Parts: sequence; structure tokens; C-alpha cells
Amino acid sequence: MLDPLLVAAGALLQPQNIFLVAVGNLTGLLFGLLPGITVLAAMSILLPFTIGQPPISAMYLFIGIMGSGPFGGAVTSILFNIPGEPTSAAACFDGYPMTRRGEAAKALGLAAASAVLASILGLAVLIGLIPLVRAVVYAFGPPEFFMLLMFGLATVAIAAPGNTLKGIVTAGLGVLISLIGYDPITGVLRFGLGSANYLWDGVNLPAFFVGVFAVGEVISYYVAGGTITQGGARVHSMLEGTLQGIRELFRHPRVFLQGSIVGSVVGILPGIGGTVSNFLSYTLAMQTSKTRDSYGKGNPEGLVAAMSATNEDTGALLPTVAFGIPGSASTALLLGALILHGFNPGPLFIQEHMEIVWALVLGLLLANIIAATVGLAGANLLARLTTLDVKFLVPTILVISLLGAYADRENAWDVALAIGSGVLAYGLSRFGYPIVTLVIGFVMGRLAERAFAQSLQMHLDPLIFFKRPVSLALFVLMVVAFAVPLVRNMRKKK
Repeated sequence: MLDPLLVAAGALLQPQNIFLVAVGNLTGLLFGLLPGITVLAAMSILLPFTIGQPPISAMYLFIGIMGSGPFGGAVTSILFNIPGEPTSAAACFDGYPMTRRGEAAKALGLAAASAVLASILGLAVLIGLIPLVRAVVYAFGPPEFFMLLMFGLATVAIAAPGNTLKGIVTAGLGVLISLIGYDPITGVLRFGLGSANYLWDGVNLPAFFVGVFAVGEVISYYVAGGTITQGGARVHSMLEGTLQGIRELFRHPRVFLQGSIVGSVVGILPGIGGTVSNFLSYTLAMQTSKTRDSYGKGNPEGLVAAMSATNEDTGALLPTVAFGIPGSASTALLLGALILHGFNPGPLFIQEHMEIVWALVLGLLLANIIAATVGLAGANLLARLTTLDVKFLVPTILVISLLGAYADRENAWDVALAIGSGVLAYGLSRFGYPIVTLVIGFVMGRLAERAFAQSLQMHLDPLIFFKRPVSLALFVLMVVAFAVPLVRNMRKKK
């Protein structure tokens, strides 16, 4: 164990490899800042350029990109309510209201500190779980996935900010939108709207997110006018805001640890993805908070919950290297890079190429530190963008967002989808319907349906969800999630 670690550390200390991590990191930050264009695009573009490089050097380049995505996507989420990455969408809910209060630099500092410390904690969890990875992965089959997603949907239904009934309505609408496309069991096209083939695979997630967050927010900017920050930024020195954000993190240790664990565990589970972990962490923090009514209104605790769960790629490394099963989209590309360089991820890979595993771990740690350093250094400067008049921001954001929607699949219908989703989101928010539940319902709806179908096909027993220990435990947690607010309301009435 020690010799491979020394080999990986020695390779990391070489100037050319540090340079590759930095190049990957800055590239990932740039792509993460652009709505609709994810770090997956950066990894795809740079993949051919790694041919001929030493395998460890190539892995450092890729891991540099992966480590920068969470914070890069959070910047636009916090400043403009537009997630640069789908995994940063939950940062919008409280990060953007903080910006509206003039606390943009504080929010960016809090996001950067949460992301890097969560990554460090996630790496520690990863190292500790390497001997146990087989048991952890095998403990989660389709029934467990289904119950995990149902737990997330249940918390959405009862944790909606504002009017609970409106929250349930928009969550249901999100689930219905997620069901567009072919049924996973019967193959029947649902809600096709007469489309020849565009909606066969369902609603495109990046285009939908660009519409809901970017286009819908741009409409709000145009209608309201003025500046994003209400009353001007509250930063009086170069580092004041960022230092406030760092200090704020240590006021919420429970939420930070809770979010980091959620991100690590969900990352280990193949096929779930970081978007689910962020929303699960956010809704779980909301349910267990003493100030849940302030969530969605600029509560720093909510931003900590969202950003501390962005370490899912750390956990996703485990099934990728141990079984060749990618835990996320970015680790799927990483898996392709490993195969391209002649490796065969699986149980033997950990035994024979442990230096590559350590290279991924150390590289991810360095990448997160670089991304956080860049974010903390530039937080105050980025915060000043929110003091510009929206008449300058609206056309710029709109053009970049629609280009991002188009660039994902180079399909003009994705642009139309983004515009339609934006109008829908603006209309819902205008009448008090929370967008957070719409997005969470959309993300989790189809995943839950697929897991449910797989469970019944594999076991042919509708009671299988209550016969497996992990699945049953998640069901109990779901019941508790419903019971806690009921008990709380009864106490208030007394």
C-alpha cells in the first residue's frame, strides 16, 4: 500500500504533472462557468490529446478537470441563479438569495470552502472504504435505488418552501415531465406531442436546466430591471467577504458532515449521479434544520448542504476502479480514458495498478485545492458582476445560455425546449410555485420509475422492497421524514 502511494506522490511532484492538473482544473472551471456546457465536454475534447502520454500524467489531466467542476458550476448558480453544472443546481436555492442581499462574495467563499473540505473528507472515506467497496456496491440493487429515490421525492413533498400544496403540485409536474419518452417496460411512447423522434429519449436535462434556471431568470431580470444585488454589495475590503464565508462554514458542522456523507455514499452507487446527491443533501438538511422556514431565502446552511455533497465524484471513483462500473457521467469518461491507456478496471486493477488509484486520489485532492484557491481569490471580483445593470447582463446571459443548450447535442430543438422551459418556470415562480420541487421531481422521477421496473423484473415480487434490509431501512426513514413535520406542527398547536 505504501509503495504505490509513494510512486503516485512522486509523479505528482513532477512539474509537468502539476502543470497538467492546473491546466485541467482551469479548463474545467471555464466549462463549468458556461450554462449547458459541462465538464464532460472538456474531458471529451482533451481525451485524444492524452494519447502517447504516460498513464499517470493522463489521469492527472482528467482528474484536474473533474475536481474543478463543482465550484465552477456553483459560481453562476450563486451569482445569477443559473447552474453551470447540473450538479450545482441546488446551490441556486440559497446561494442566489444571498447574492440578492449583497452577500455574493460571502456565498462564493462559503461554496469554495465547503467544496474543498467535503472533497478532503470524501477522499478519506474513499480510502477507508476501498477494502469494503464490494459489500457497499452489492448492498444496493434496484430495490434500494428505488427506495433511496422515493425517500428524496418524499422529502421534496414535505419540504417545499412556502405553500406545501403548491410544492407538491410542482413536484408532480416535474415527475410528469420526466416521464416523457419511451416507457422502460412496454416501450410505448408517452407524451410524445406528435414529435417524429425528438422526445423519444425524453426531455434533455441540460436544455431543461438551462431553460428553467437561465431563461426563466433572464425574464425575471428583464421584468424587474435594476441590478441583481439589492442595495449594493456588502464587501468593504478585498478579502472580507470570502473570509466571512469561510467562517460561516464552521458554524454548520452538522450539515457539512451530513452533506459530505450523503455525497460520498450516493457517489459510490452506480447510475445515481451527483445531481441526486445534491438534492438529497439539501432536502435532508432542510428537514433536520431548526430554521427550515428560511431555506430558499438565503440561509447559508442550505448552501453548505448543497456544496458539501458535490464530492460525489470522489465516491464514484470506487466502483469505477474496483468493478469497471462508473458511478457518474464524468467517471464514465474517466473509465474510457483508463481503457484507452491499456488498463482494465476491476478487482485485479486495484491489486496490480494501485499507483494509478493513488494518482487519482491525490490528483483529485490537488485539483479541489486549486479550484478553491482560485475561487476564494476571485470571489470579490466576481461578486462585482452582480452590481451591473441587468440591461447589460440579460443579452449576454441569454446568448451564452442558449448556445450552451445547443452545444450539448447540436440540436436546434434543444434551444426551443430551453425557451419553453424558461417561460414555464417564470410563470410558475410568478404565481408562487417553487421551482426547487419542479427540478427535483424531474431529476428523480424517471430514475425512480426505472429502478421500480428493474426491481419487479428481477424479483417478480412487489414486496421485495420490504424484504431487503437496506431497502426497508430507507422506507423507515421515509416514514420518519413524514412523521417529523407532523409532530412538529402538533407541538406548535399545543
